[in-house]
Amino acid sequence: MIRRRLLFPAAGLLGIVTAPAPATRDGLALVDVTIQPLTGAAPLVHQTILVEDGKITAVGPSASVRPPRGASVIQGRQWVVIPGLADMHAHSLVRDRWKLLGYGITAVRGMWGVPEHEALRDSVARGETPGPWIALASPGLDGHPASWPLTQFVDSLADVVPVVERQMGHGFRWLKIYSRLSLPVYDSIVATAKHLHLEFVGHVPFAVPVEHALALGQRSIEHLSGYNIALDQFTDPPGADSSRMMALVGATVAAGTWNCPTLAITGALARRGPNADRVIANRRRLVAALYRAGARLLVGTDSGIDIVPAGAALGDELAEFVAAGVPATEALAMATRGAAEFLGEADAWGRIAPGMRADLLLLEGDPVRDLGVLRRPAGLVLHGRWVSGDTLAAWRER
Repeated sequence: MIRRRLLFPAAGLLGIVTAPAPATRDGLALVDVTIQPLTGAAPLVHQTILVEDGKITAVGPSASVRPPRGASVIQGRQWVVIPGLADMHAHSLVRDRWKLLGYGITAVRGMWGVPEHEALRDSVARGETPGPWIALASPGLDGHPASWPLTQFVDSLADVVPVVERQMGHGFRWLKIYSRLSLPVYDSIVATAKHLHLEFVGHVPFAVPVEHALALGQRSIEHLSGYNIALDQFTDPPGADSSRMMALVGATVAAGTWNCPTLAITGALARRGPNADRVIANRRRLVAALYRAGARLLVGTDSGIDIVPAGAALGDELAEFVAAGVPATEALAMATRGAAEFLGEADAWGRIAPGMRADLLLLEGDPVRDLGVLRRPAGLVLHGRWVSGDTLAAWRER
């Protein structure tokens, strides 16, 4: 049988100058590594992970799982292995893709789909070029004036159907809701999306109460938008026991809506104005309350708009989750298998197990104990191919 091989070219469509080592016919073996399962269970030491055709084929003690003849063997030196990370809110994917990869980010949710993102998404999916796996939301559906290029204007009810149908033609996973939509237009977009079996994510518009967005089933809310208006993030309360906050938390759990808080970037923006400490503390309190109640959370950075650094900001975001009271194990699980679950791909990636996609991050220490190790990965298995720590360091500087 001839095995499928996906080789990344050294140059081409997107200007590649550095590529991972090609897959060998007989696969890849990570030998004597420590697996951090991100479940609260103890790390598994002296493990071997076998990879072939971009998937994990075996995981077990190195004494019993042996590399097949001809496999490329990477001696793990007790490196700690976790699944590749996911940034669930990012922009500028073409410009920043090397930095994302350099920090071990192997999947990304692009939150403002543009033609160059579509081209990169499709090229990565075909195995033509290295990059994180990409799921795209549409450009923002919004009212005038424009906040960003390629805004899809929906100023009236008559605009809704043609704008929504235009997004369908691009194969976007979600419609992105933005801030200046009127309540009637928001409701019409939602009704149209449901009729066409589309999900909708994004901001809660200024004119839409967050309770209304939850009741209508918005799939994800970005930046805690809507909550900040309902709770007035610039004043005390809300506190940890605010009845208003807890009512919204309960409504969130009941709706099944996910939140992508982007705490690091909103903290950076808050520090540009007054009341920064209060705003940051209140946003952390809300995230803690959502976590304790069982509401689903996504780890995303909003990188790509030149406020927080692409790639590195994911570590900052994870640290913010921990500062809010989310255990590091849980925060890392949200950035791996939780992201896969949100995308409907929990059986495909986000865990280290046979049959899962071979996107694996190798670290010099246990990130559950020290998130700082995420800033200098020792190596990466990217779609089944080995990338050395030196190559990752070079990518971080691109």
